[in-house]
Amino acid sequence: MATIQIPYDNISQSVNIPDGLLGETVVPNQLLEHKDLSQLIETQLSCPVDSLPLEEIALPNHTVSIIIDDISRPTPTADILPQVLTRLIKAGITRKNISIIIALGSHRPLSNSEIISKVGADISCDYHIVNVSCDSEENMNFIGNTPDGIPAEINKWVLEADLRIGIGAINPHMDAGFSGGAKIILPGVCSCRTINAFHAASANIPGNQLGNPEAPTRLTLENFVAQNVPLDFIINVILHPNGKVYQCVAGHFIAAQRRGVEYAQSLYGVKVKKRYPLVIVNSYPFEMDFWQCTKAFWSGELMASDGGMVVIVSPCPEGTAIHPLWEEYLAWKTDDLKAILKSGQAEDPNACAFAIMFNRLRQRVRFGVISPAISKNQAKRMKLAHFNSIEHAVKVSVAPGAKDAVSIITHGGTTMPMLPY
Repeated sequence: MATIQIPYDNISQSVNIPDGLLGETVVPNQLLEHKDLSQLIETQLSCPVDSLPLEEIALPNHTVSIIIDDISRPTPTADILPQVLTRLIKAGITRKNISIIIALGSHRPLSNSEIISKVGADISCDYHIVNVSCDSEENMNFIGNTPDGIPAEINKWVLEADLRIGIGAINPHMDAGFSGGAKIILPGVCSCRTINAFHAASANIPGNQLGNPEAPTRLTLENFVAQNVPLDFIINVILHPNGKVYQCVAGHFIAAQRRGVEYAQSLYGVKVKKRYPLVIVNSYPFEMDFWQCTKAFWSGELMASDGGMVVIVSPCPEGTAIHPLWEEYLAWKTDDLKAILKSGQAEDPNACAFAIMFNRLRQRVRFGVISPAISKNQAKRMKLAHFNSIEHAVKVSVAPGAKDAVSIITHGGTTMPMLPY
């Protein structure tokens, strides 16, 4: 019996696979983390990619928006912000002219305790924190439609700032190839209307874009930012699955992000031997809800045989609350989803668009779920197989007498399987 350890709900869980069935366990690359995070950030801020340092960009009369990712992302923002703020103040900018904007995208606002956890207690008290959802119309300003029909409706504090700084992380991403860079603006601080239109356009892009540095969606969002709300400077980290920093980049929002992608490919890209009939994907570190954890489906699909089964494992403590219609749309046919999206009748266009993308993956493979937050009836409605445990999934999904038929991805939220062809 092969015993595998996977991280689950902040603990390590043992998984037992019968001898002969386990073909491969895909684990993160063991690359060295930086021991001195403060020094790493200082170095990158002093020598940014294709940009002057922050203190040379900023002017004393500038208003500044520092845009940070939300609590669902493990970016060590509280460690980065002090050095950014020190440089801005050195340039003559006063505290009252600095706002810290939480890029929620379509996620819920943060609680007070989550804000303190994200930025630190002192900063949360001393600086203006903007924590408004994408449907807060009074806090969004419309500046027109883009040439490809996306309404540009953006958080007013971001839009009106003289200087915009983005702080985030770079991970493999299922439709943008990799996160980071311009994504902190779109969808980060845009209105629901803009986010929905952006994701609707992404729904028509074929194939699994996970790990593609020049994914069409990535190019679309970078054009949007450049034309509508220029991002003047970014600081992006590349994190080990345990949250420790592997690398950091700073500078121009495109050039620095691409430099970061090179680091991300070396950390998250894991060479694998082949595709398998059954791929078990633990969604860690994206475990908060079913919307977040489904990122792991894209990772598993890369490694599954034609007609194979991909099963994600996730605690999902917040269930399907963030996008409740995601559950409903996963039961719909693609043509019906496209019809309501095109007509503007989709109640949650964001979830509708992702359901179309998900259905495209289902043309080649099948999907299942193991989660205490997803009942057997819920899984059935979503046209997902439901399993009580990984051992149960193996017993049901693998043909009798099969050998070398199962693979396990221990950190599916950040792993990018790389086939040898």
